[in-house]
Amino acid sequence: ACAKCNVCGVTIVTASGRLPLTLQPEGPAFVQIEPDGPLELRASTTSNPVFWQKLAETTGLTFEEPEATLTLSGTWTRPQGELRAKATRLAADVKRIHLPVAAVEALDLHLTGDRAGLAIDLFSAKIEGQAVRATGKLALTAEQWSEFKQGPLAFLRQRGSLHVEIPDAEVAALARHFPALLAQVGR
Repeated sequence: ACAKCNVCGVTIVTASGRLPLTLQPEGPAFVQIEPDGPLELRASTTSNPVFWQKLAETTGLTFEEPEATLTLSGTWTRPQGELRAKATRLAADVKRIHLPVAAVEALDLHLTGDRAGLAIDLFSAKIEGQAVRATGKLALTAEQWSEFKQGPLAFLRQRGSLHVEIPDAEVAALARHFPALLAQVGR
């Protein structure tokens, strides 16, 4: 099967694959899922500068040259997923949205997941002109979703691990955005 998400007649996302489910409008359950049927889905964004400009005007979030691809495989009972995302620049209108960092450039992200949790295999970006790299893991099973939703930050602190590298860091450039974590001392 193939699907497209159109906004104002322009395609934003395309998706193709197979979702093992059956729609039965007159049956006892409208949607019947085949738990062990093969799951195959690939979705990706398309280039559309007009859409991204309208989104920026509406939300205050700017996405320059974004690309994202999502792949799902396995089965409903043993799903596997992968997300690859890139963008030349992501920014927030500081008058409308208050974030610790106003812009991220040269974003490159590779995230994988399965029933056991999520992994950041690659995160790289430039923040305040400085290269930032990270990897991480989060143990998160279906049984833990309610705990995660009740306190996402506490859950992340307890179950997650994150390794961040800022080679040749100029701490002063980042200290103003994270005053509770970093202090500017010296030159």
